[in-house]
Amino acid sequence: MFTIDEMGTIHVSRGDSIGLSTQPFIETDDGIAAIPIEGDNCVIFTVKSRYSGRTIIKRILTEEDVVDGALSLQITTNETDIEPYGYEYSFMYVPDRNDQTEAYTYAQGGFEIMPSVSKVEDLTSDTEGENYGND
Repeated sequence: MFTIDEMGTIHVSRGDSIGLSTQPFIETDDGIAAIPIEGDNCVIFTVKSRYSGRTIIKRILTEEDVVDGALSLQITTNETDIEPYGYEYSFMYVPDRNDQTEAYTYAQGGFEIMPSVSKVEDLTSDTEGENYGND
């Protein structure tokens, strides 16, 4: 399970896989304008520990990741099977990935791992069918 709250914090259960989609944008005098991902531009998605700054997840999204006009991103069960506490995420637009002198963060927020009762490994567990605590 995952949710995104009104502050932009992503909440995901530990060990769950999730899919996200995003569209980079810029603010102009006329409002907000979408930036198409094509050619040498890209978006970098990063999740880092709020406390140590260590990178937990990093993806470079290119035009190959565009699905129905938006960038599609999959986060695996292994990537979310980490200690349940606070992390930070960001989406950064890079106009030219070959010349990384310009970059613009267009979305960022908290990335919270919530404790989970079950894991995928429970499918192959030795305790399948046992009745714990319900004698």
